[in-house]
Amino acid sequence: MTVDEVRFRVLGPLEVEIGRQPVALTGRQRGLLAALLLSPNQVVSVACCADRLWGERAPSTAPARVRALVTELRRALHIEGRRLIVTRSPGYSILLQDDELDVVEFACLLDEAGRSAQRKRFSQAIDQYDGALALWRGDPFVDLEAMEVGVEARRLGEARALAIVSRAECHLSSGRAAEAIEDLMAFTAEQPLREPPRGQLMRALGHSGRRSEALEVYEDYRIVLQEELGVEPSDELRRLRLSMIEGGGVPTGGVSTVPVAIGPRRPVGPRQLPPRTPRFTGRREELRRLDEMHADREPTVLLVGGAGVGKTSLALHWADRVAARFPDGQFYLNMRGFDRSEPMSVTEALPILLQGLGWSARDVPVDPGAQVALYRSLLSSRRTLLVFDNVADVRQVRELLPGGSHCMSVVTSRDRLEGLVALDGARRLTLNVFDGEEALGLLRRGLGENRTQREPEAAAELVELCDRLPLALSIATAWIADQEHRTIGQYIARLTRQGRLAQLKVEGDEYAAVRAALDLSYEALPVTAQRAFRLLGVVPHAGVSARAAAAQIDSAPDTADDLLSAIARVHLMSESGVQRYSWHDLVKEYAAERAAVEDPPEQREAAVRRLLTHYFLSVIDLVDVCGYQPPSMPYDVDEVPCAGPSVFDGPEEGLAWFDAEWKNILLAITYAAEHGPPGYAPLIVDALQDLLQHHRPYTEWLRISGTAMAAAQRQSDMAGQAAMHLSQGLALLRMGDLEASLAQNKAGLELSRRVGWRAGEANALQGCGVALEQLGEAEQALLMYRQAQEINHDLGLLRGEARCLSECFDSWPVDAFSTIGGRGQLNS
Repeated sequence: MTVDEVRFRVLGPLEVEIGRQPVALTGRQRGLLAALLLSPNQVVSVACCADRLWGERAPSTAPARVRALVTELRRALHIEGRRLIVTRSPGYSILLQDDELDVVEFACLLDEAGRSAQRKRFSQAIDQYDGALALWRGDPFVDLEAMEVGVEARRLGEARALAIVSRAECHLSSGRAAEAIEDLMAFTAEQPLREPPRGQLMRALGHSGRRSEALEVYEDYRIVLQEELGVEPSDELRRLRLSMIEGGGVPTGGVSTVPVAIGPRRPVGPRQLPPRTPRFTGRREELRRLDEMHADREPTVLLVGGAGVGKTSLALHWADRVAARFPDGQFYLNMRGFDRSEPMSVTEALPILLQGLGWSARDVPVDPGAQVALYRSLLSSRRTLLVFDNVADVRQVRELLPGGSHCMSVVTSRDRLEGLVALDGARRLTLNVFDGEEALGLLRRGLGENRTQREPEAAAELVELCDRLPLALSIATAWIADQEHRTIGQYIARLTRQGRLAQLKVEGDEYAAVRAALDLSYEALPVTAQRAFRLLGVVPHAGVSARAAAAQIDSAPDTADDLLSAIARVHLMSESGVQRYSWHDLVKEYAAERAAVEDPPEQREAAVRRLLTHYFLSVIDLVDVCGYQPPSMPYDVDEVPCAGPSVFDGPEEGLAWFDAEWKNILLAITYAAEHGPPGYAPLIVDALQDLLQHHRPYTEWLRISGTAMAAAQRQSDMAGQAAMHLSQGLALLRMGDLEASLAQNKAGLELSRRVGWRAGEANALQGCGVALEQLGEAEQALLMYRQAQEINHDLGLLRGEARCLSECFDSWPVDAFSTIGGRGQLNS
């Protein structure tokens, strides 16, 4: 069962549907459900439930009966994997999405319509009012007369009346007077004592050339007031009548439209939320979590994430959706934390907030402490939503968080703002990039279903090129959608040809660019963290450990971990494990660009050499702890400070490191092969040889040795070429391709002899011997083994010598050997 398959209706007889099927409830079950639905997503105490069910007639056993009814109701409303009614001290709460309860949907639509009207978007407002009024099926709770819901029913009725009046005003303001007449006639008949719709009806009739009928409306209303209340119509209505009699124009203004909130009538509070983005898509789980936090009465919620991930869009979308739940107002402040402008301070923000709460500038206290006290006093009993956007530092908002239990603050930031979580009890929600389906949904919403369906493969490729980052996808969508003839494939070609960071921008808007967004995060870092960020971008990696970073940036591991944590705090990286960090491809590309501009070539080269040395020495340590064959190539690399893990506690720890770092080792070898420094690619592959035999697929072994071979050939490194011939020969032998293995070993033998690499010569001879033996050439094989054994003996390589002897004894009858001398030589 999904959220979309649950529906509660109270604007008329109470109805419940699950999976589009009606749910039958008893009278008392319906009463309890209504008691909870009066306060959706809020805690309703047991005492309040009893009061709403029985009022002053509540029996002494009311608490027990309420608990029993809750059990029955939970059973009747059972949904697999979801609990609608939860226990929350001192009572219960029904947890719903806005679109699951018609009264909440009604309130949201009215609030949207009111804002549309204020912006003079009258056609849009009329559609929204129509949608809201279409939800009504009769009087609220009409079938629950025994319940104490009269006040709530009247409150809802008042909201409906104001919606009808506001819709009529939109008709009049947009020059569609004739469309308002029928509705107003029906409503004035239903509510004969209300004056605003009478005035609207008079104006509508006047604008439609029916002035005499308009004057009859006035006269009928005057008679009703005299008979019912003994009063006369207001001065405003009398002036309207006089204007019509004297032949003046019919006024276009009248009853103002205001956002309608379901709840007690209060002065209209601030409505400062900016328009939400019309292309908002996805984030279903995050919206659910925000609803849940609101239901739990969390006072402060942090929305944190990297640049361009959509924090502000999500905050504004959710705030707009739930604005009706905060009838005393909604504030929005851009705190300019990550911005070219100076960040907004508390002393700048407080006067803005106080003026929004109705205090004139001259009445705001001068003393900051007095401002905070006044601000919190004003909010102490109000239901207000505050959105503090783009916060960089805890100090920007700590004193702005209200103390009232009815208020909620939503804070967005690229920083994790750990102080607010640790000391102020804030709940944090971290946003990541879109998943694949959400990203495609944004493309479909921006380009239309037809255009994305025409290029499904290109759409999927663009999503990945944009790293599924909402900002990047929005920019790409804007360029493609700007002209009907533009295609997704064309934009991909631009990204590939000119670079992603260069193209992911909106011309004429310096802030609508991925690079500009990343600039602000980067510039918020300390200088030491900026250097670390740049140098880590020089060599591609699939997540970096603190130890590898320490080698690359030339620092101690703990210092590197602190710097990586600082980078992660502003979400340029994310912590993916213990002292392990990852980042997105666009961020990597950005770091590499900054390094190319800000770090001299010799510093970048030194960082690369330190990282490669770190991996090489770590592999040697691992080979040693596992008891594998050490590298045969001679090497002379400088020890890297903190290059570790220099010593593993045992094979298990070492192999766990190997699995975690394997992708990074591959990327480092590939980088060394393509960009240098020379010699490192074959050196690392040679050191890996026994690990590759036992822990990686043979095809991967062949591929990586082929990469190192190509590098050695480009760099005229004959020893490296020889080592890679031998590596491929061993891999092919393990795969059963004996002829190819023999050919590779012969090529390695020739190169080893040319460069005087005797250990390589011994390995090549032994490799040839094994291949020949298995091809049935035993005598030639034995000759090869003997030569290899002698070289190993001369070099003092006891392990190699023993291996050659073992091959001889395993593959040749005992009577074929006459003697084995003191040196262990075979007598041929």
